Amino acid sequence: LKEEYYYKATHYVNEYGGDNVSLSGTTIDNLYYLYKYQRLPNNNYMANLWKFSYQIIININGMIEIIPEGESKEMDQVLGENYFLRAFMYFNLCNIFGRPYVQSPETNLGVPMKLSTDINEYPQRATVKAVYDQLVKDLEKAAELMESEKINIYASKEVAYALLSRIYLYMENWEKAAEYADLVIKSGRYTLL
Repeated sequence: LKEEYYYKATHYVNEYGGDNVSLSGTTIDNLYYLYKYQRLPNNNYMANLWKFSYQIIININGMIEIIPEGESKEMDQVLGENYFLRAFMYFNLCNIFGRPYVQSPETNLGVPMKLSTDINEYPQRATVKAVYDQLVKDLEKAAELMESEKINIYASKEVAYALLSRIYLYMENWEKAAEYADLVIKSGRYTLL
């Protein structure tokens, strides 16, 4: 997640494509096309976002495969953090490369879901619904496993609940969105600004 080509691409794709910033002046950099809502098949920012996201996911999958569940509270916490990170990565990828959930999630394509480290596995793009189903599954597992109260730079049960709330918000499942938001707010672990 610290790789410059990942975080820079993520920032540019989300902020310029989301009309959250204004580009002053001109540039020949490919970020200009993001700013102008023009998609190029060879845009290096989109390619880097895709490439480094899947490299991160493969590394996460490796951790999920090798950490035995239930061996210790500390290792369960690390395993939960990895389930959280995988959900976080797929959530971002699906929102960037897929259609919004409320627009035919059963038929619109999201992103390929690579859930192992098998180098011979090349999954096809999953539907947006299938991706969101996996997000919920991973985050529920993450929340179940994360019992430690580490400092705020680490994922926690409440952070998993917050992302679940966001996912249900995007799905327009208002009751579940409120339920998970309340779990975070009432936990007493975090405060609202």
